[in-house]
Amino acid sequence: LINREPSVCDELAAHLDAAGFDVRVAGDGSTGLAALHEHAPCWVLLDLDLPVLDGFEFLLSLRNVPFPPRVFVVSDREDADSRERARRLGAQQFFTQAQALHPSFAGALREALGLPPCDAADSGAATVAAAGERES
Repeated sequence: LINREPSVCDELAAHLDAAGFDVRVAGDGSTGLAALHEHAPCWVLLDLDLPVLDGFEFLLSLRNVPFPPRVFVVSDREDADSRERARRLGAQQFFTQAQALHPSFAGALREALGLPPCDAADSGAATVAAAGERES
């Protein structure tokens, strides 16, 4: 999860963790890219408006990664140009920040990833890592 807003990271990570995802967090694109090389996640949730290396530059950088992760954009940008640009650069899907912060988002993400629904009793069954490290 690469997002510039700590409160968004905390809330989204809590929802995803409760759904059985192993979430790591980075607050900027450069840290997220470094974590991607260290952890080799299969998918990333990416904000577009990041410090140091923005989301578009992050997507462009993935062209140099041998096995890039699937990228799902989570942004408060809702304009068609940003969506199209992100898709052209390789983003799989675009979610608004409001959609991502809704408790049902984990289910939508599981569906987008082709994972089965997760029961509360079985929440640890499917663990998927996201890029980044939780910053203290």
